[in-house]
Amino acid sequence: MRLHALIFAVSLGLAACETVPAAMDPFAFDASLASAEESANPARRDSDLSALIDRADLSDAQRATALYARADARLNMKYNLPGALADFDAFLVLAPEDERRATANRRKLF
Repeated sequence: MRLHALIFAVSLGLAACETVPAAMDPFAFDASLASAEESANPARRDSDLSALIDRADLSDAQRATALYARADARLNMKYNLPGALADFDAFLVLAPEDERRATANRRKLF
């Protein structure tokens, strides 16, 4: 009986650890995005935007915005052009109704 109680307690603890993280606060997202976009160094900007995109607590809209920003920066700085195209594609999948959709499609043509 004690073993069953211990197994139940452990499984309950593990289930609590698997909760979905809360969405990133919009103000914190905007600040993180602005901070990432400040760098004049292409590699640093790409790294900062990638770290933001990789966060587990972003909403689809936030992730789409960060992908668009990274794609735009990659094209403007001529840094990782294939990655820019992939970012625009991922943006279009996450935000098919976004007002930047036409611009993203146009930018893919260089």
